[in-house]
Amino acid sequence: MITCTDGQTIRGKIGDIVDAGEEAEDYGYEEDSITVYSGGKVVTIPQSEIKSIETL
Repeated sequence: MITCTDGQTIRGKIGDIVDAGEEAEDYGYEEDSITVYSGGKVVTIPQSEIKSIETL
């Protein structure tokens, strides 16, 4: 479960973790992020919006 800085919680399966420093040149990422598959949706959350991560 990921809790965002705005209080929203997202539960789902982690699909991808992006390290912007390593992948910025190839893909243009500006910030680290986590992609979560939740309720049939793909949600990408930038690091600056993540308050906490809890494994369930």
